[in-house]
Formats: sequence, structure tokens, C-alpha cells
Amino acid sequence: MLFRSEIYFDGPISLKKITRQATRELERKVILKVLQANHWNRKRAARALSISYRALLYKIREAGLPPNRSSRKPAEPQDGVVGHSAAD
Repeated sequence: MLFRSEIYFDGPISLKKITRQATRELERKVILKVLQANHWNRKRAARALSISYRALLYKIREAGLPPNRSSRKPAEPQDGVVGHSAAD
């Protein structure tokens, strides 16, 4: 499923609102995947999306994504020890 399918029928249904929500969610997922594929290089991601760098920055902020990879939550180490491999 590309977007949340939660539609409440307790009142009038706004097709415009549903379309806007679906578009934002899909756009957020696409931007995140492109950023990850480009190792969070925003300039390359913007080029891959055929949008300007400034437009990408705006869309990242609008989607609630972290502005750069350093703002993301660091991955937990598998063995609980940071910077050491099994060969150490």
C-alpha cells in the first residue's frame, strides 16, 4: 500500500483532501528512498528527482524528514560494542 487507507465516513468526504494526503505520503516515501540510495547526498538526490536543490530542501522540511544524515538516529551496533569487529 502506498498510503494510509484510513478514510472516515462520519461526515462529508473531501476528495481534494484525500488526494493531497496521498500525494504527500507518496512524495515523502520517494524522497526518502532517493536520499538513501544516494547516501543522503542531497545534491545528487535532487538531480535524480529532476528538481532543484532548494526544492528538495523545502520538500524534506515539509515531509518532516531530517535535514541531513547526521540528524538521523544512529544505528544500534549488532554486538553492543562500537568500533570493534569480531576479529579484534
